[in-house]
Amino acid sequence: MDRTVGFFVLVLLLTCYPSSSETYDTLSEGSSLSVEKSNDVLISANGIFSAGFYQVGNNTFCFAIWFTKSWGATTVWMANHDQPVNGRGSKLSLLRNGNLILTDAGKIMVWMINTDIMPPRRTTSSQNSQANDDVPPIEGLPPVSAEGIYRYLGTLVGLVERQARAVGTNVQGQSSSSRGSSFDDFKKLGPPYFSGATDPTEAEAWILKMEKFFGVIDCSEEQKASYAAFMLDKETDHWWRMTKRLLEDQGPITWRQFREAFYKKYFPDSVRWQKVGEFIRLEQRDMTVAQYEAKFTKLSRFSPQLIAIEEEKALKFQDGLKPYLKNKISILKLGVYSEVVDRALITEKDNEELHQYREQQRKRNRSDGAHGNQAQRRSTSGRNQNKGKAAQNLDGACPTCGKKHGGRPCYRETGACFGCGKQGHLIRE
Repeated sequence: MDRTVGFFVLVLLLTCYPSSSETYDTLSEGSSLSVEKSNDVLISANGIFSAGFYQVGNNTFCFAIWFTKSWGATTVWMANHDQPVNGRGSKLSLLRNGNLILTDAGKIMVWMINTDIMPPRRTTSSQNSQANDDVPPIEGLPPVSAEGIYRYLGTLVGLVERQARAVGTNVQGQSSSSRGSSFDDFKKLGPPYFSGATDPTEAEAWILKMEKFFGVIDCSEEQKASYAAFMLDKETDHWWRMTKRLLEDQGPITWRQFREAFYKKYFPDSVRWQKVGEFIRLEQRDMTVAQYEAKFTKLSRFSPQLIAIEEEKALKFQDGLKPYLKNKISILKLGVYSEVVDRALITEKDNEELHQYREQQRKRNRSDGAHGNQAQRRSTSGRNQNKGKAAQNLDGACPTCGKKHGGRPCYRETGACFGCGKQGHLIRE
């Protein structure tokens, strides 16, 4: 597979010319393309394909081939999609030994193709002056001229073009299928990176997001795995590099294989069974109905078989409610989950309003009782004072006149006659 792709790349490069105004019409041995030069782009002789550095992220590039006239530069192949290079200092070089290599800013080789699958070319000091020279014959084959080689390579490009049409790809890039399956369109959706998580459910949430993106673009199972791997970062990227080597021995890596390996590492079966147990034991307790329903929904996806039937789902939710809610709802015999949730929310709200009303009544009664007790204390205090005065009359001198009356009221205090003790006249009258 790599040999076939490598041959196709060489076909393209040997039948390309740079988009700039350079005089040579091929990528010659010893020359290179720079990521920092936007004009360093090769275009095939028939104008169908372009090759060069293709930006896939912030300051990250891949050497890629795309349809020249496509909408959004629809890519057909990328050399280093798993290891993009830096936007400064990276180069694609065709060495004099025939090897085509891609190096990063640190001059680290990240990709290479051995060009020994191509007929040998004569090394010359001036490419243009030797353009029509005969190519040395290959053992067992008749001599072939440079013009014949280019006709042969041009035929191969035509075959690639017809094969692209056969699989439903519009070579002009107008096909919605080619646009939807491009890596560029995937990046435009803004997929999140994953660099690891302490909560295993975050790893599962990332996989679900990836599948959501794949649902709106047209891409193969192998592309899904490749696109998702590109979004792995830091520790997870190192893990995938090691895992990928093992999976590649089994053939092209599909999305199913990627997902299984990812779950085994970041969302193992032990965590999944733990979530199943949480769902089985789930009760409302001190949560509100809304909070309980949110957690019920979150955990239910780990045990879909327990709530496969609508009535079973409604009953499972109802059984976990607080006792007073469960008692009020169970008599309604509702069999639809949404109706049970709605009735629980209404009953909870009614109960809260009733509780608030009773609390206000309790505070009002407490306030009224406090006023009544204060008036009663004042009345009791007055009676006690009178009793005190009477006691003084019985046992001691009158506080008004200073005499002892033997339990009789003080005539001076009451204004009665000192002679007969009656009121209305005085003794002198």
